[in-house]
Amino acid sequence: MPEPRDAATGTPAGAHAGSTAAPEVHRVVLHGRTGEAGTVRTESTHLDARSPGPEPVSFDAPAGRTVLASALRAGVMLASSCRNGTCRACMLRLEQGRVRYQIEWPGLLAEEKAEGWILPCVACPESDLVLAAGTADRA
Repeated sequence: MPEPRDAATGTPAGAHAGSTAAPEVHRVVLHGRTGEAGTVRTESTHLDARSPGPEPVSFDAPAGRTVLASALRAGVMLASSCRNGTCRACMLRLEQGRVRYQIEWPGLLAEEKAEGWILPCVACPESDLVLAAGTADRA
């Protein structure tokens, strides 16, 4: 027996209008930084967080969520301040993978983008990522 469909939309009966498939989830690996356990507050929740240490930390990051938001949701504390791509406090080096930005031009110089620096507060993963917390001198 064929599945009943909504006559107007052609979607299966009972499906929510405008519903889409779950976003693709990517794996993020972060390495190269030491830190202390701590607590981080976000607008809606209170999380016990751990800072990346000498061992790599990994977490899931849905394609539609920023790397910073995914890290915080996973309990991984990353430096951040403005969360809109201007302060540069969250800069990390992208070693592998691809990101897309939620804003047209994040607060990075062209040279920094060419060197692989990203701003996790406005960067969403398009693939699995390997990120390095920087010890490089940054202006």
